[in-house]
Amino acid sequence: MNLKAKEQIAFYGLHENLSYKQLLVQVADMFESLSRVTPITRPLVLLQLDTSINAVVVYITCLHHNLPVILAAPTADVDDLLLRYEVNLHVVALEQGIECTSICTEQHALNTKIAVLLSTSGSTGSPKLVMLSKQNIESNAKSIVEYLDISSEERALSSLPFYYSYGLSVLNSHLVAGASMVLGPADLLSKQLWQQAKQHRATSFAGVPFSYEMLLKLRLERVLPDSITTLTQAGGKLAEKTINQLSAFAKNNQKRFFVMYGQTEATARMAYIDNQDLEVYPGSIGQAIPGGELMLKPSTPKLTHQQQDNVGELIYRGPNVMLGYAKTLADLCKPDLAEMQQLATGDLAYCLNKRYYIVGRIKRIIKLRGIRFSLDELETGLKQSLEADWLFCSGEDDRLVVIFGKGCNQEQSQAFLRQKGIHPTLVSHYSLAKPLYNQNGKPDLAKMLELASE
Repeated sequence: MNLKAKEQIAFYGLHENLSYKQLLVQVADMFESLSRVTPITRPLVLLQLDTSINAVVVYITCLHHNLPVILAAPTADVDDLLLRYEVNLHVVALEQGIECTSICTEQHALNTKIAVLLSTSGSTGSPKLVMLSKQNIESNAKSIVEYLDISSEERALSSLPFYYSYGLSVLNSHLVAGASMVLGPADLLSKQLWQQAKQHRATSFAGVPFSYEMLLKLRLERVLPDSITTLTQAGGKLAEKTINQLSAFAKNNQKRFFVMYGQTEATARMAYIDNQDLEVYPGSIGQAIPGGELMLKPSTPKLTHQQQDNVGELIYRGPNVMLGYAKTLADLCKPDLAEMQQLATGDLAYCLNKRYYIVGRIKRIIKLRGIRFSLDELETGLKQSLEADWLFCSGEDDRLVVIFGKGCNQEQSQAFLRQKGIHPTLVSHYSLAKPLYNQNGKPDLAKMLELASE
């Protein structure tokens, strides 16, 4: 990532601002500081970070000086990672300060292509990591800059954590564009975040479905500063009702709204659709990002879906596809690592009018009396039928589990499922006061099931 030493502000922090020129000076100083802590010439770094200037300086230092870095949440339990990967340097970079600790003093023969390592779960709860190269990061960032038309005048708000691939892609794309970021706690209920957004006139907001559901309840027009003209969404499928609300809000307030599709394995983004196309192709993820290509691999056996003749596993090709997965230190030291170029997404989809539509996850398929059903498709249908604010489907073969909030009608749910050929004896319904989400704002089904079954 070739950063220019210019006077423009790169980061608007809570207590100070940092120009690109100052950023490069701090990156050089940080590299010297890290070098004093460990004798290793190219250490493996584990970085626990928030969304502060301290955090971005350490991250950019690792990227700039080719130090492979595992990104983790500030609150993550990283003991297993430190041992499993024999991490050389453990850094905690928060608003309050930076702590560096030398862990393993053995020099590892780390593959030179590895730049960033992200957990497949997004918050480093799993020891399985996605290995990303500089080429992965830069190619994806450039694609995002192109289709979102990010100029150097843009100021993105740090509304998502940087250890999460979507949040990190916002940071990387704005660095590539020579643009700015307005930094504050990645918490939508934080007054500091919105004070920063208003004071420094943030121009774009990135959110997951939970983010937008919360903002709609708080009333978008009251929460979002007028300076924010671009809204982007990824990290899961939005309910059709929510998409319509956001699309109408964007249209009525002269703002841009993009729904995006991606996975950590593809660095971040693979497809996008803008507000105008959403009106014509509702429910679509759109088309591949610049430099990428989408295609379908036939799915067998067939699903009970209206487009089943065209449904297949979604395959993505592009320079942003990862180097592979790592489960141990040995995986990081393989000499023959290369960008995979092609990714089987694990998502079932169909194509209509050159636009792609996700049906569900291959792993989110259950068999009920021998018939295959997509949990995602059932979830979407139930939400629409019951007009539910929130509802989730889970389960295993011969048992469907429906978790819903107050106000949802169980009999109505059973009637809908009967029409799909699912007998009530195969379904368990649970009511919860509110949904539970993980650190990335994604539904925590495991915790909800645990709570519901108590």
